Amino acid sequence: MLPRPLCLFEDITLAQALSLKHWSIVFAQYASLDPSYVQHTSWSFWIDVGNGFTMLVPTVALSIAVTSWPEVPMIASFTPRSVGIVAIVMNYQMFYGTVMYYCNYCYNRYDVGASATSKVVVFAANLVWIVGPLAWIFYAVRFVHSNSLAIV
Repeated sequence: MLPRPLCLFEDITLAQALSLKHWSIVFAQYASLDPSYVQHTSWSFWIDVGNGFTMLVPTVALSIAVTSWPEVPMIASFTPRSVGIVAIVMNYQMFYGTVMYYCNYCYNRYDVGASATSKVVVFAANLVWIVGPLAWIFYAVRFVHSNSLAIV
């Protein structure tokens, strides 16, 4: 049974979106849909914990590199080709981790007994982490080939 309201679809403020309290609620609600998410011996737990620690700095740096905001001289000095290489590596890792997470979810039958809506929420929440990184990889390959951050 899905928690009500499902926090993924709530109207929240920016302050709430940046708060640890809100994200602890998101974590708890998602964990109710997939028990492996809180099992310290599972792939699901460790891939998300690992991403939380290892992807924060590269994600912020990549976002700054492609938007030039805020102006950070060290990041601004990166060539488009190097930005593309970093983007390919980190987005492939996110894509791979999500595919393996979802395979773990299906293989271990965590969906058994879950409602159709719960299964759709788990699928949709993970689809974002498959489609997003694939789109980034597509553009990152273009950055490498053209040595330009222009995407048009």
